[in-house]
Amino acid sequence: MPIPIKDEKYGKTFKKLKMDTSLNYIYKRQCVVNIDSFKNLKHGTDSINNYTNKGLYYLNPLIFAILNKNVEDVLSLLKNGSASRGYDKFPGYPLYKAIDILYQDLLYPNIYKTDNIIQIMEILVTYGAKFDDYVVHIFWSKFNAVIKSIDDKNKERILHLYSKSKFSYNKYKIYLNILCEESFTKDDKDRMLTSFVNSYPKEKKSVFGLKIFFNIKY
Repeated sequence: MPIPIKDEKYGKTFKKLKMDTSLNYIYKRQCVVNIDSFKNLKHGTDSINNYTNKGLYYLNPLIFAILNKNVEDVLSLLKNGSASRGYDKFPGYPLYKAIDILYQDLLYPNIYKTDNIIQIMEILVTYGAKFDDYVVHIFWSKFNAVIKSIDDKNKERILHLYSKSKFSYNKYKIYLNILCEESFTKDDKDRMLTSFVNSYPKEKKSVFGLKIFFNIKY
């Protein structure tokens, strides 16, 4: 696994949703896509061509590479300065997207192989992606579903990554305040908080506790 120098590339986010519609053309011609075509974009590798929910979800070159499970492109983009943690206002989308793809793959294990997307998760974390960032943390149940469904060997790999930036009750409360300010009632918020606490009780915060909780065999 490549170890990046902890410079400006490590743990990077991008501050603004900078649009570049030329990405539509690049994405439609996957066979000729190369890293130089992304590096030369108007706003660099963090250019986006669409977004929703105020930037919670978006498409940019890094997300495009993750969607295509292209390990080499993900690594090249991060080496060239792509933000491993995504949009500064709602950080965590690249890692969440990898988790979401892995979740979908596990529904059809006879069709999809999981190793590439787990490698991508490992690379993202190496470059500073965090499980306790907003998007991953808010959708913690997707991570739970992956951990409960995947084989023990890969479960160990993922929990090792998770141990570097574990979910936090206090952070989740803050994130829920952001999530619920427009779309949810206080009762909705209380139910979500209770559900989180039931899955991540304080006495099971350690990686060892998680191994017991998710029934990992030794």
